[in-house]
Amino acid sequence: MNRRAHVPLSSPVTTGIYIYHRISTPHAADRCSRSLVTTLRAAEKFDKAHLSTPEVARLIDGAKYFYVEGYFLTHGTESTLEVAKKASDAGKVSILISSFSGDRCLCLTVQVFALNLSAPFIPQFFKAQLEQVFLYCDFVIGNESEAAAWASAVGLPNEDDIPAIAKSIATLPKANTSRPRTVVITQGPKETVVVSATNPDKPTVYPVDTLTDEQIHDTNGAGDAFAGGFLGALVAGKSVDAAVLAGHTLGAMCVQLVRALMASILLYGVLTVNCRSDPSTHGPSRLCFRSLRS
Repeated sequence: MNRRAHVPLSSPVTTGIYIYHRISTPHAADRCSRSLVTTLRAAEKFDKAHLSTPEVARLIDGAKYFYVEGYFLTHGTESTLEVAKKASDAGKVSILISSFSGDRCLCLTVQVFALNLSAPFIPQFFKAQLEQVFLYCDFVIGNESEAAAWASAVGLPNEDDIPAIAKSIATLPKANTSRPRTVVITQGPKETVVVSATNPDKPTVYPVDTLTDEQIHDTNGAGDAFAGGFLGALVAGKSVDAAVLAGHTLGAMCVQLVRALMASILLYGVLTVNCRSDPSTHGPSRLCFRSLRS
């Protein structure tokens, strides 16, 4: 730990987010410069035993959604697999209620596991680890560069064919066959492609609202913002259609703000995304902020 340790330990408290860190005192904390050059340090020392501590085990047993970034596979594949297998086993009996109210899909599942590809070097150098975890993934999120890296790693003929690459991931073997895998690939200002293993030859394409060059200030973190919006909508009971719209909305907000301002908004406000009643129109979302301190 170092003098920056108090930031991740204290900041989430004001937002109602509870985090249980594994504190590795002999090792310095991770550090990432503005140029995105990083040293992982303490993160490389993550111990799978942390998952078995009473506080963390209770959270894992009670969680409905799990989200892991691909970066963790560089040093934490064993830990990732433990959580992924638990989620898969817990979700073997899946109850789907075909009831819709507007864009709200009432889907009762036990536990859902989602993975973000995170960066092209993950498929390029950690293909074997990805294949192990894909077996348990309900959702896989990535961008066009990461998809192209996966296509190259597995020898697909066209690294630009996003629907085909998404299909190749969606149709990989899955431990829990009661819940088909869904793959979501963003392409920056271009459309987002979603492929489900239930119908892998019919990708769903979601257009992205165009921003001017003057509106774009900082693209760092846009993919993470999309993933946060997408998964947040799923947790709130929204459909995949509405979840993509939520992801687009947060991604667009992110690129129009500098990093510090975006973090402030996410820390001190609750974002509610209300989509059109007919999600097939893929229209723009409405945003409403409610202060946590009001």
